[in-house]
Amino acid sequence: MPILSVFIAVMLLSGLNAQAVTRQAPLGSGTQLDPYQIASLANLSWLAQDDTKWSAWYIQTADIDAAETRYWDDADDNIDGDLYNDPNDLTATGTNQGFYPIGNLTTYFHGHYNGQGYTIDNLYIHRTDDMGTPDYSVG
Repeated sequence: MPILSVFIAVMLLSGLNAQAVTRQAPLGSGTQLDPYQIASLANLSWLAQDDTKWSAWYIQTADIDAAETRYWDDADDNIDGDLYNDPNDLTATGTNQGFYPIGNLTTYFHGHYNGQGYTIDNLYIHRTDDMGTPDYSVG
């Protein structure tokens, strides 16, 4: 019985310590011969938040479930430079704008993104402008 109690306690504590996705640079260097490898929502968040990377080469290497974007907002509440890893980005307490589009009126996405047959599911965008991913692109 004590083992079951420890297991239940660990499971409960795991749920209490849920963390929002923190952006993470993908593998690769962004060139045609060594494209960035987008394998997770953390990699996709990195791409969306760094417009200096919007002219690079990308391949997607896995299916990505973006359901967490449902509660994302553009406020960096914990002031760490990452817009989407704040505690309220896991709940409905923020503005819930969702994923920030890749490309905008100021900086177009003019990179190369090859999804290689993989999908991005459950991506949520709730904005009055900047709709779509990529939103503005060239080529």
